[in-house]
Amino acid sequence: MKKRTGILFVDDNRDICQLYQSLIEAEPDLFLVGYLLSVENLGEEVARLNPDLIILDLNMPGKEPLEALNEIKSLYPLVKVITFSGYADEQTRKSALQAGALLHLSKAQDIEQVLAAIRNCVK
Repeated sequence: MKKRTGILFVDDNRDICQLYQSLIEAEPDLFLVGYLLSVENLGEEVARLNPDLIILDLNMPGKEPLEALNEIKSLYPLVKVITFSGYADEQTRKSALQAGALLHLSKAQDIEQVLAAIRNCVK
């Protein structure tokens, strides 16, 4: 049997986290290891939860998410990261990719596109 992909979802909106928890848990090859409402303790939670992939919102209060992404990629280079934002502009995408994200998705994208992107990143 193929290994299920463990996902850590990071977004400051609890409703979005819970929505994606439901959507991800409905997929037989994916599961949510947890969700965080900030990036403040992201490194510790990655160590504790051991996700295969992180979906990281880029627009959150507190610590800068791109700074947290840089830290995660230096501490846990095998963990894949997809950034997720309401902003779909080229500069946001470039900044995310330069910080170590594999892909940048817009929150406006269809859920099937998001799930396909997750699967493509963990192949």
